[in-house]
Amino acid sequence: MTSQIKFFSNNRSLTSLLATFLMASTTVGCAGSGFDKAVRTDVESRIATVQPKFGACYTEALKRNRKAAGTVVVSFVAKANSGKFEDVKVVRSDIGDPELDKCVIDQVSALTLDKPVKNQVLVEYPIAFSAHD
Repeated sequence: MTSQIKFFSNNRSLTSLLATFLMASTTVGCAGSGFDKAVRTDVESRIATVQPKFGACYTEALKRNRKAAGTVVVSFVAKANSGKFEDVKVVRSDIGDPELDKCVIDQVSALTLDKPVKNQVLVEYPIAFSAHD
């Protein structure tokens, strides 16, 4: 059985001198499937650990296109029992920068839930990037 979790905009931010990215926090899950608030919190905590790396990815994107801004939505599965984030892919990108997409995928692919659950969890997580003057 797979639980599903989707995150939407919440306005948490990570700032590098030129870049901000906003994460999300609203969820949708499958009742009775092992998905709960603890899983959502765990996913958010894991993603938060790579915020500085997302900022570095975005800073590089701004060097390629100083007007780069928008949302990158990643989809991944937190595997049952191990919690490893696998099958990571960009399902939508407003920015259109393949190097940024790859950088985000690489960062998310390195993550694992702190407390794995017995059912895998399907996650969609948007990351909004915008430049500061």
